[in-house]
Amino acid sequence: MKPMEHPKNMLWYLQEVQSETCQCGGWKRSSLSFCYSCFLRLPHELREALYRTMGHGFEEAYDAASKYLIEGEVKP
Repeated sequence: MKPMEHPKNMLWYLQEVQSETCQCGGWKRSSLSFCYSCFLRLPHELREALYRTMGHGFEEAYDAASKYLIEGEVKP
């Protein structure tokens, strides 16, 4: 799989993952995308997609998961 360019800086995603604050404001473990509660709210397909590596689909998966958690929907 070829690494994809993404409009957000890869450093931004790295900082989000390394942070101990989830987008909901709750605590999350550094190295995880979201806190456990938010992660459980995601559909199975999005949970699985968050295990992709940066440059190989993680960024898109993170954006889709964030959108789902905020808006309650996912659009391809």
